[in-house]
Amino acid sequence: MLLGHNSQIAVDDTFKFIVATDISTNGHDLDQLYNMAIKSKEIVDNKNMIVTADKGYYSSVEIKKCIDAGIETVVPLRNTAGKKKIQNSKFSKNQFTYNHEVIVTSVQLIKS
Repeated sequence: MLLGHNSQIAVDDTFKFIVATDISTNGHDLDQLYNMAIKSKEIVDNKNMIVTADKGYYSSVEIKKCIDAGIETVVPLRNTAGKKKIQNSKFSKNQFTYNHEVIVTSVQLIKS
């Protein structure tokens, strides 16, 4: 049996300060979004915080918990469905464009 650890780090998007950390024995990040978001919200004390994370954190259950806690999340869909279905989904990557005029303070979850 192999025992491994999965570390989590939340970083302030403006100053790149580490604001929260955690270690899990799970081999995935699916159940870590809310955990890290709520820790970050408590540290940063920002009522309008936006959490961004990679697709490894995508879990509708975790996103719902964040929404219920007043934390806006931006997490891309995981590639669990056929490519055609993802490209036509409501929140697929090809439906987002970068707007350099809008500056948003957010916290990023980084898998280390």
